[in-house]
Amino acid sequence: MVDSSFDLASELQEALSKVTVPFEVERLEPRDIILKEEVNHLDQDLLASLDIRLNEYACDKNGHVYYRDNTSIRPSSRAAEMIFYQDEQGQFVKYDDKYKEEAILDFEAAVEADPNIVTNTWVSQTPSKAAKSKGLYKGIYFYETPLTDTENKRIRGMVAIKMRIKPLLIFK
Repeated sequence: MVDSSFDLASELQEALSKVTVPFEVERLEPRDIILKEEVNHLDQDLLASLDIRLNEYACDKNGHVYYRDNTSIRPSSRAAEMIFYQDEQGQFVKYDDKYKEEAILDFEAAVEADPNIVTNTWVSQTPSKAAKSKGLYKGIYFYETPLTDTENKRIRGMVAIKMRIKPLLIFK
């Protein structure tokens, strides 16, 4: 049974009023950021109103999710990776054994449709010593993939909680 006399907002506000900060809390101002092409059509005022700090999610009034990293604001996507191996000449050999065929096909289809989803590629300078990949150079494709419905709902819920608590977290 829920105790209806318990007021979370009041309790939090009272507890936070007793908190002291030993140093000045500096509010990071939004800096110039590169907006991905998918976001460029949006009103810049809307993006400013989201007030997304680095490495945070936000939602607009329509429930669309956005994430800000150190270079861009990404709409409804998340970072992912695909590990691959190449030979000494830099020729692709195989994907890591941990991936199911379906995941590999999805990745390849997505890259074929839009090569710009791959945001970065890293390749080891030394060959692998592991049995199945011995002598091959490990590489990682970093790419963007759409959020699943579950991820989208969870993020919207977390953002809603953050927005409810944010007014209570004002430091003096």
